[in-house]
Amino acid sequence: MISSEDFNLLQEQLISLKREKYEFSEKEKKLNNELKLLKEQLEEDGGKKKSSLFSDIVSRKGKMNEIQEENETLKKTIQQNSVVYIEQNEALKHNIKSLFETNSQLEEQILLLKKDIQTYVLKSEEQQNTVRKLQVDLAELHCTNEDLELKLQNQTNQSSNSNITNTNTNTTGVSLDSIVEILNGFNLENDELKEKITDLFNMSQDDNNNAATTPPSPVTPKEIIFHPLGEPEYNPDNEKEKQKLRDTIKHLMEQIRDNEGKANKNSSEIKEAIENNEQLNLQISQWKEKHREAEINRVKIEERLEGDIKKLREEYSNIESEKQKLEEDFQKMQNALQVSSKKFEESIEQQDSTLHSEKEKYEKLLNERSQELTNQK
Repeated sequence: MISSEDFNLLQEQLISLKREKYEFSEKEKKLNNELKLLKEQLEEDGGKKKSSLFSDIVSRKGKMNEIQEENETLKKTIQQNSVVYIEQNEALKHNIKSLFETNSQLEEQILLLKKDIQTYVLKSEEQQNTVRKLQVDLAELHCTNEDLELKLQNQTNQSSNSNITNTNTNTTGVSLDSIVEILNGFNLENDELKEKITDLFNMSQDDNNNAATTPPSPVTPKEIIFHPLGEPEYNPDNEKEKQKLRDTIKHLMEQIRDNEGKANKNSSEIKEAIENNEQLNLQISQWKEKHREAEINRVKIEERLEGDIKKLREEYSNIESEKQKLEEDFQKMQNALQVSSKKFEESIEQQDSTLHSEKEKYEKLLNERSQELTNQK
């Protein structure tokens, strides 16, 4: 039989065990709630991290897409700039070639014009020399013609006033010598002119002799003219020679006028050639200036395009490095997420195992106490 004290003691122990069981059950509920909260928090944290990671990945992918698009646009701009550069370079080469060809053609034209100018100058000098020579000859002929006319007039006057027979011989010798002296005094170089003048004088002397031998023809009253120095003799041959001299002088004057006209024409042509030469030199200088400006523009364009290409290459290399860095960061984040998820799973499993072991332990203790109580009863 169990005494009342033992029964009270067992009852108190049973109450305490129930209390402990209740406390353990409360602790278990509390731990389950905490575990649930931890799981929810872990899921939330994982979802947030996953969402943040996903958003980061999406944003980085968007950045990568933008960078790739920028890279493609930069490649297209590089290709377009290279095409434009090639076209501009070809156009500049073509312009330089055409400028060089036109420059060579202009230089050839200048050389030809210089040769023509030299020939024109030589011709104009020769023509001017011939004109001067003809003018000198004309002046000499004019002087000799006047002197001869004066001498002939004096001789005819002297022959009309003196005895015809005596004066004819004296005048022939005196006048011929005087004419020769006059010709030598003028230093005429034209021998043909001297011969013509001597022949003219001899013919005039022969006519005078013939006129002296033949009796003078009767003169009509209309033909009688008073001459204070004596009646001049009319000789058609002398008049013919004089007319010939006048014609030669006229012909020489016409030649002089023609030569002067040709000289003026040549001088005007020379002036035009010089003006054309100056214009060509001006065009050459303008073409050279344009060629120099084209070369400067070509060099500037090349430098600018080289700078743009260099800048685009640097930007492309920076974009590639940023892309590689983003890929590395993404890989690191994935690895860190996997490690953290593994750690959370391990911690959860460990807590589950500890709770399960404590639960089994308390249940075992509770069963033992309950068995003891039943055994005591």
